[in-house]
Amino acid sequence: MVDKIAMTIHVTEEERQQLEKTAQELGYEDAESYVLALIQEAAQKDIDLETEEGIAEGLRQSLREMKAGLGRPISELWDEFENDD
Repeated sequence: MVDKIAMTIHVTEEERQQLEKTAQELGYEDAESYVLALIQEAAQKDIDLETEEGIAEGLRQSLREMKAGLGRPISELWDEFENDD
């Protein structure tokens, strides 16, 4: 297991409440989990889907998004594929 250290971010009370509310709505355990997921998502925008590691990370990211309710209906994906022709 990796040791974790604390990091502080400064937000207003209103911002903290909004983070907590959004985290709860999206199915995260707490605001900290939500913020970490946002950071990880931003860091993974450049996933290399040409490697096994990149594909695995892309799948992990997709599963996290699905769990958080951020997925899209498969019909939208099929529409995109059909329109790419």
